[in-house]
Parts: sequence; structure tokens; C-alpha cells
Amino acid sequence: MKTIVMLMPHFGQWPEWINIYMETCRYNPTVDWIFFTDCGRTENHPGNVRFLDMSYRDFLHLASRKLEVDLPESSLRKLCDFRPMYGVIFEEYLQGYDYFGFGDVDVVYGEIRKFVSDRLLEDHDILSFHSGMISGHFALLRCSEPVKQLFRKMEEWASRLQDPRHLRMDEDAFSEIVHLVRTSEVEMFSTPSLFRKWKDGTWNFPTQWYWHEGRITNDRDDAEYLYFHFLYWKGDANPWGWRDRLPPGQVVHGDWRHAPAGWRIDADGFRPLDRWPVEISAGKRWWRSVWSRLRFERAWLRLKAEGILKCIRRSGLWFQAGRRTD
Repeated sequence: MKTIVMLMPHFGQWPEWINIYMETCRYNPTVDWIFFTDCGRTENHPGNVRFLDMSYRDFLHLASRKLEVDLPESSLRKLCDFRPMYGVIFEEYLQGYDYFGFGDVDVVYGEIRKFVSDRLLEDHDILSFHSGMISGHFALLRCSEPVKQLFRKMEEWASRLQDPRHLRMDEDAFSEIVHLVRTSEVEMFSTPSLFRKWKDGTWNFPTQWYWHEGRITNDRDDAEYLYFHFLYWKGDANPWGWRDRLPPGQVVHGDWRHAPAGWRIDADGFRPLDRWPVEISAGKRWWRSVWSRLRFERAWLRLKAEGILKCIRRSGLWFQAGRRTD
């Protein structure tokens, strides 16, 4: 079996759901995780998850030394831009592994090996789970020098790293060059968001997702999923998200030790499956689907309008229309 390690720098504080995240790692015993963190060990720490003490400043010093680039102080959001370089930055932790990965902690994993077979790994150098781009929240890369050094093909990669702003290098700039190696970019429909429609071509996404004994399912179909990335409910581009609640409310409605019983994830957060009935009425299901679609389409239109205004400003045409020239 091909060996996999997830390289996971995380600084500041753990999210409220971290112990549930860890339980989904526990149900993938053939994959290892290494957290480089100043948050300490979580309460729930499976045997396939390691915690190594490191601050964000320590990380920047390490990256600066490994990449031979002077790096300024920056916000934690900048961390995502370093993901294409993890194979070099953390090279000493890759001994004995065939593949390494990077990702976010706003996910819950299903049965990874059910979707990531040895045959798939053998045939590809990089696995992305979005079509047309690298999925920064979960991607796998071969532990080979051509793949570890691939980031050097990005234009001005060093100066981009020196820019303290978050530039989405993992999902934008890196996506432009991954075709230079054998890359699989398959849409897994695991990230309901404003930018990709659901399988049926609508914005009508599942309103509930379920994690139970290592499996991820939802209330839209009978399919099983590789993972669920809940960035929208968390609050990315969504004014109704968990992090923007006023007043702030609890996200995990129950003790993480309920994890073996399974969890339901929806717009209100996490609840143990044994707290709510799995089935809901047809009428309530219909109303939830309509309300979910309206919210997504409203947010999508807002983002499109903001994008158009940004393009107009950048083009220098802002307020030029109607201006008299002599």
C-alpha cells in the first residue's frame, strides 16, 4: 500500500470542532497526519496523528532557510501560499512516505482509501479533488524531486512569497503549472460553495451532511463522499456563517466523545446523530432546499457584482463613462 502523510501547519488556536476532525482521522489508520503547531495536543489524539511544537515565526524561519528567501512577518492567512513548497520545507518528515498532502481543518474525512486507490496514486503525481484547479483544502503529491521542486516553475514565486498578502498561490498560481506532471483533477462535489454547482447543475445543495463510522453521506442522495469541506457554513463568503453569528454561538452541540455515534453537520453546526432523527419530513426537506438555493444564488450574484466592479476599477474606467473630454 502506498504510504501517505498529511503535512498540517496550524497556528493560533484549534477550531471548536477539532476533536471531531481528529476522530475522522482515526477512521483512516493507513494515513498519517503531522501537525506543526503552537496549539498543543488536542483532547482527541489518534495514534496516526503527531503534534510537533512550532510557532508561526518558527515556520517562517524554517521556510526562509529551506527556500533561501528572506520572508517578512505576515498574517496566518499567508500560510496557504506556502503549500506548494511543503515538500522542500518539511522534507525531513517525508522519509518512508510515497505521498504527502496538505489541507484545511474545516473538513471531515470519509474513507480516504476507498477513493484514493494505489492504482490512482501510481498513475498520477498530484491528486486534486476539484476539476480545473488544485483543491487547497485536500490534495496529495508524490514524494519525488520533480514534484517537490515543481513550485519553482511558478512565475516570481519568491517575490510572491515575500509579499505579506495572501495570494492564493496554492490554488491559483500552482494550478497553472501542475500540468507539467501527471495530475488528476476530478470534481468530488465535497465543497458546496458559490463557485461550483451541484451534480444536477443547480445551486440546490445538500442541507445536511452525516459522518458515521468513517463514512460521509448527505440528505440529497445515497452516495458516499471522500470528505465534506464546510467552508460555506463556516462563514467563507457567507454572512450567515458560524463565525459571523451575533452574538457568537456554539458550533458543536454535544461532547466530542459522541463521535462514535456519528455527527450531523448543517447550517447550525455539529450535532450527534443520536440527538436528532435521521429522517425529516418531505415538506421540511423541500423548504430547506428552497431556502438553501435562494441563499446561495443571492450570495453568488453579490460576488459576481463585486467581481465586475473590481474589474472596472482595475481597468481605469471607473467613473470615466460620461466624463467630457476637450
